[in-house]
Amino acid sequence: MIDLNKKEVLFIEFGTLVKTISGKETKEDLSDFRVQVPLLDKIKLSLRNVRYVFIVGNKYGISNPKEISDFYTELFCVETMSQHHLGDYPFRFLQTDIRISIESRNREHMMPNTWMLQDLYDRWLMRSYGGQDGETVRKWCCEKSNMLMIGKTEESKECSNNFDIDYVDVDDFLTNN
Repeated sequence: MIDLNKKEVLFIEFGTLVKTISGKETKEDLSDFRVQVPLLDKIKLSLRNVRYVFIVGNKYGISNPKEISDFYTELFCVETMSQHHLGDYPFRFLQTDIRISIESRNREHMMPNTWMLQDLYDRWLMRSYGGQDGETVRKWCCEKSNMLMIGKTEESKECSNNFDIDYVDVDDFLTNN
């Protein structure tokens, strides 16, 4: 069983945070999405010590400028709403960031993929210190045992296993925690 109280870092698959309003698998237009507030509520209640929330995903097939612009608008809305909704505890500082691949046709760059998690991990959780003889010592400020990924696909489960962090399926998270 995963100890959710120890988790400080959350990686969440983009597709678990967003659903279409129309009920279709793909959006009809930019206005056809909603953020899954019940999931954000559950994260807020169950993961009280999370300080970093990283949204990861892949939107393979987006190619024309309007689709790209619409998608980045959606990403901004999702990140802003997540940060606001999850970070409104008294004295709680929450950092969010997004790593999404939109045009990759190479399977190894499809998401979820460990290189995206590693990139976020290195950018946000790596600290540099002065070492002996002026050398720089780099170390992570959070252990992988304190990280969790929430997703809904086999790829996200495989990604978390490859990155050596805990994983929970979104449906299990919503019903069991």
